[in-house]
Amino acid sequence: MVESRPLEKTLSHVTPIVGIAIVTFPIFIALVASSHEAEDVKASVYFRFPFRMFFFWIIFMTLMLPVEVRILPRRFVKGLIETDE
Repeated sequence: MVESRPLEKTLSHVTPIVGIAIVTFPIFIALVASSHEAEDVKASVYFRFPFRMFFFWIIFMTLMLPVEVRILPRRFVKGLIETDE
């Protein structure tokens, strides 16, 4: 007997659509930003706020860390967030 499972059917259709949207959205944003002049495009580097360069270098250094180094801190932060709720 064939069972009707509407939730699984819906999820099997929604999951690829969401995945395609997640992949194509940054590409779309990059294409739109590349079609504008440099003066029109705003980024966090252009904003003026206290400790701007400090935060820039912290983000820059963490981007240079390999994934293996970031696994443990990410799990630690996730544990902190889950215990607060």
